[in-house]
Amino acid sequence: MHVCWQPADADLRPFLTGMVERCDRVPAGLSLELPVGRPLLHVTLGADYGFAQDGGFECMPHLSLWGFDARTRVTRPEGCLHALVAVLTYRGAELLAPRIALSATGTRLDLLDRLGDNGARLLHRLKTARLFAERCAILQSYFRGLVRPGDVRPTGYVHEVADCMTSGRIPGSIAAIARHFEVNERTLRNHFRAELGVSPKRMLRVARLNRSMRALHPLAWGEGEEHDVRLEFFDDAHFHNEFRLLTGLTPRDFQRRKAASGDTLIYSLPGAP
Repeated sequence: MHVCWQPADADLRPFLTGMVERCDRVPAGLSLELPVGRPLLHVTLGADYGFAQDGGFECMPHLSLWGFDARTRVTRPEGCLHALVAVLTYRGAELLAPRIALSATGTRLDLLDRLGDNGARLLHRLKTARLFAERCAILQSYFRGLVRPGDVRPTGYVHEVADCMTSGRIPGSIAAIARHFEVNERTLRNHFRAELGVSPKRMLRVARLNRSMRALHPLAWGEGEEHDVRLEFFDDAHFHNEFRLLTGLTPRDFQRRKAASGDTLIYSLPGAP
């Protein structure tokens, strides 16, 4: 497996944080997709990618928008997978689809259906580009075309809260986060459920998990965590139990399997449960 990554340009950071590309040299077989707190733009460049469902595998659209997902899922590529993923903010995801379209957890939106000819042209350009850097440039150019110069459209505070949670910019409990944004905690919960289809507590749990996965990963792509993520948990037992409850793995299992596989991906893990 070969993995490349590139951070987004500074002007796009409110919408797009970075791009990761995976190119398998041999068929990977069964893998696990672990919980993800951020929205993702997923582009399949080679080999269909299926998620286990109803006793079989459902093929993912070749251009799709993935919403918040707190579940661990079994996946299987049909051959040597080649995929490009753009890690989005919630504000960036709304450029591709209205927030209500992502209001069910585990959503995988077919952007070819939603974007029509524009989506088909984008996919064709990405598939025919020869280099990772070219594909990153195409994606960033596409997002710049979605954002008007000086764009100050209000998106509501829910997106800002969600992005602060997933990035770790505002640590602490839901009550502390609600106080920071000067909003009633019950109001925050209600707006989260209405606009993102998930409670803020569940999103915060997955966001902490994702930061833990990056911190534990011996070879993770991108930049490391700036602080000890375990300090966000009450104690080591709480950290261990949360990790196992959300992933089905212990932190040590995750770290061991990542070291053995040698891959730098964060949100997926080779091999069946």
